[in-house]
Amino acid sequence: MTSNNRWCSPHADRHGVGVDIHLHDPGESGAAQLRAIAERTRALGLDGRVTVSHAYCLGELDDRVFAATAGALADSGVSVMTNGPAGPMPPVLRLRGHGVRVFAGSDNIRTPGGPTAPRTCSNAPAPSACATS
Repeated sequence: MTSNNRWCSPHADRHGVGVDIHLHDPGESGAAQLRAIAERTRALGLDGRVTVSHAYCLGELDDRVFAATAGALADSGVSVMTNGPAGPMPPVLRLRGHGVRVFAGSDNIRTPGGPTAPRTCSNAPAPSACATS
């Protein structure tokens, strides 16, 4: 299992920003990482400021492991972003049933200003996954 336990959470907490972790690990290994991310999120008080993108492992788990993992995510306020079929899909309705915030997006938005231009809803080509509050 690779470790996401050293992600930039101390910097996020210090600077008041969120964290987006891209997790592609499959099955039980990915689920263990999700539970560790949830635990670290709780320990650092980052509830509601951590998102795990992709989380394909959630589409591969048996009911017991899924329930434990979804419960950990919900309890810590970790969100899951899914971006369509690129692997096993996280079961959105089951996650929401456990209280996990789930949303759709894309990590492949390109802007006319090049790779260093700010990505905003106003300059992202359609379709985009820009969220509004």
